[in-house]
Amino acid sequence: MSLQDDQSEELFMPEADFSDVQLNLEFADPSPDFEMEIRTLASAFWAQTPYSELAFELAQIVSNQPEVGTVACGDDATVLGYHSIINIGQHMHISAIEALFDLLLSALEEYKGVLPSAGVFWERLKAGTVCLGFLTTGRYTNLPMNAIAAFYQVVKDDVEWASSIKYDSSTPSHLFKFTHLLCITKGVLKDTESSMVQLIEVAANPLSHLKKRSLARPEDATIIECSLFTLLVPASLGSFTCWVISVLDLGGYFRASKILSDEDS
Repeated sequence: MSLQDDQSEELFMPEADFSDVQLNLEFADPSPDFEMEIRTLASAFWAQTPYSELAFELAQIVSNQPEVGTVACGDDATVLGYHSIINIGQHMHISAIEALFDLLLSALEEYKGVLPSAGVFWERLKAGTVCLGFLTTGRYTNLPMNAIAAFYQVVKDDVEWASSIKYDSSTPSHLFKFTHLLCITKGVLKDTESSMVQLIEVAANPLSHLKKRSLARPEDATIIECSLFTLLVPASLGSFTCWVISVLDLGGYFRASKILSDEDS
């Protein structure tokens, strides 16, 4: 099984490997042993964007954070995907993470006047009452849906464990007591016009302003539907034309995890 080059937006498994993955996928805590594979998977998403260096930083952070996050391996120990939530505030000293946070702030600045939920979140950020996690995931594009649902369930369990009396890591548990999660994906806009009237319409129903099946990942529509709000930001991103920036509370992430699990059953 081989990876395509890092400039690709997609990584594919040979079709013959599907059944084996569905039956024998194994999940493990992230570790430095997986850093190179995580970097390759992250690069496939962030390539052809202004944030391509983020893949390097995410790989370092994720591979050194076993508490909340998971890596999926096939029978031959090949890393097929990863899924993690990192604390943005904890890593704000890293320029690539700061740039990602600035992308969120820029989008909020545009939408907060027309979207009440974005305005409330903006005020909470300014007040310092948000513990913001960044949901980062990378995997082979054609990984089966049961594996995708499992990623969300494993990390849901990790987040719950980090907030329980059973938590026993030396890393302070408060770093994983997220109030909100930031999810960023890519899509293709139906119309790139950005008048104030349309901005209000986009904020009210972002999915209706994206081309059908244009989102980068199969679970993205579920994330949008479970979010507190989703912001569309026009951008030149290879074959995609906008950032899709969703903010969820923990309940929203848990709902998304359940929906994905129910869809797979």
